[in-house]
Amino acid sequence: MKKFSRFVFVFSVCAMAFSCAGPSFAAANLLDGMNDADWRALNVFFSNFCESRLGDFDADGYDDTALIAFAVSHNVINNRKLFREDAAEGQYYIGKDRVNATIEKYFGIRGVGPQSAEEGFVIFKKDRYYWDDVFEGSPWFAGGQAVELHEGKGGTLSAVVEFYTDNEAFQNDAGKVNIKDFYAPKKSWKKNTAKYYDLCGYYGAKIAVLVQNGKKSYILLEWREAETLEDARKLIGE
Repeated sequence: MKKFSRFVFVFSVCAMAFSCAGPSFAAANLLDGMNDADWRALNVFFSNFCESRLGDFDADGYDDTALIAFAVSHNVINNRKLFREDAAEGQYYIGKDRVNATIEKYFGIRGVGPQSAEEGFVIFKKDRYYWDDVFEGSPWFAGGQAVELHEGKGGTLSAVVEFYTDNEAFQNDAGKVNIKDFYAPKKSWKKNTAKYYDLCGYYGAKIAVLVQNGKKSYILLEWREAETLEDARKLIGE
């Protein structure tokens, strides 16, 4: 059986909690030898969890509700075409199979199912997940920048991720900002990129690398919030 440790999506900007355990890193930073394309792919991967405000996660003890909420939120942000309108219900929905596919892609976890009809801010019925606010709200952005990457135990990788949100300049120029510029390594940002984003905190992460048909991808094993760079290092210290 899974161990359940209740955690939630945090939608308040910069509301960061942390705990500390383990030593600081002494190992080499693998990002120092990484090309921009691979580094960018890593930033995109981590940004998925930042933009959906995933709370603390551990693959050894997780809550199905939080994974479902992540999957629905992720698809609202990135794949709105997957949602269909239920005119009778007056709501939009996404199929259970789509949600499960998203969870497997990002966490490598199968067999996740709803524990009740209401899964956080998501309503489950007829093998569908409904969300009233699916197409409401003004443009906004949150993302992650990997700043440290180290070899971990058992072939895993440990990372420190900076957490960014958009700011007033972003909102003022919302129609002009190309958010794809954010995902480049910070050292390669364009001249004006930095002015649109504020550093709000950090995450400590552990990931596994998957290679299928010569293509590399990642799954998330641990994800923990931190207030400072040093706190994030301690959270994932080996």
